[in-house]
Amino acid sequence: MAKGILIALTNPVSPEREAEFNHWYNVVHGSEVGLLKGFAAMTRYKAEVQAVPPSDKPAFGYLAIYDLDDIDDDRATAIVSALRRTGGG
Repeated sequence: MAKGILIALTNPVSPEREAEFNHWYNVVHGSEVGLLKGFAAMTRYKAEVQAVPPSDKPAFGYLAIYDLDDIDDDRATAIVSALRRTGGG
């Protein structure tokens, strides 16, 4: 079995719901992911870009990196399915 990573690029549905989005991702989703077999850790990042011109902002404002343990093709498929059930995919 190999170790792996899963990368997710995300945005809140609107700027007004960014706090709700972050709460769900960090508290709800983060807790659920921690219970899934094969997940070692999740780290999130927020893009802080000084874009010039300002219209050149990145397409995604958030990056989540999931560290995975003991991954094979069947386990990878199960992990993606589990993320979709928790709203993460």
